[in-house]
Amino acid sequence: MNDIVNRINAYRAEMAKAGVAAALLPRTDDHLSEYISAHWHIVRYLSGFTGSAATMVITMDKSLLWTDSRYFLQAAVQLEGTGVELMKDGLPETPSYTEWLADNLPAGSAVGINGLLISINDAAALAEALAKAGISLDTGFDPTDKVWTDRPAPSADKAFVHDVKYAGESAPSRMERVLEAPRTAGASSSRKLI
Repeated sequence: MNDIVNRINAYRAEMAKAGVAAALLPRTDDHLSEYISAHWHIVRYLSGFTGSAATMVITMDKSLLWTDSRYFLQAAVQLEGTGVELMKDGLPETPSYTEWLADNLPAGSAVGINGLLISINDAAALAEALAKAGISLDTGFDPTDKVWTDRPAPSADKAFVHDVKYAGESAPSRMERVLEAPRTAGASSSRKLI
């Protein structure tokens, strides 16, 4: 067996311990970025796919990777021999990962995801869609460190504040607005925060 197969099997073992029927792994970081540090290359570690847009689903008997047309050829080559099936996102015959999960998991099962890797709105929409199929969403599922034992450490780079001429708004003003939003959420749930 190759490294990818071994890694997925180790992930499945953690899923079984947690009672999770499927794991959902978006290729992002805890800021929902497209450009991520080595620490967050979980999809790359588990699939071998190096593109910048992907979502992976692992069940006890399947591994699937959704990516868009920019990466169809690259993904086909990189996934070959891994047992990970390419799901060509955006094609009419390709279900979304949400549809696939709802159609392929039994009622009463759970989908696990690291809640840091999904927005609160996307998590709510996913939970609602899965609930219609009798499936629950566990946003506290993250066995990555148990499986990826030599995982790179998170970035230690210092945060910095962009000048207003680049940011369009001062940092204190933006922070005040973001902190105020929960108090006024009922008044305008679609308010743009950032």
